[in-house]
Amino acid sequence: MSLTKTVHLLSGATATAQTTLADGTLTGQIKFIVATDVTNAVDVDIAETLGQVATITFQAVGETVTLLWMGTDWVVISYGSGATGTNRGGGTQDAT
Repeated sequence: MSLTKTVHLLSGATATAQTTLADGTLTGQIKFIVATDVTNAVDVDIAETLGQVATITFQAVGETVTLLWMGTDWVVISYGSGATGTNRGGGTQDAT
């Protein structure tokens, strides 16, 4: 996953979209990651995280995760589902 881009659209339409997010380059750097197709596996392995999350696996189209580079670790600052309706949570992503 490019460290020079802020927005990443991941598609599992024709093959798996399994990628790794390396250490950031600038404190305060933000990454927006969006699943655009989950026909095949779509996941992101995070090199360094503040907390326990090491892999985020997207399970539905429109799911998102936003991460912030703190200088030594990525921090997950939000999850989104793209869903409508009431009682919406952070989506169906697995964070392991």
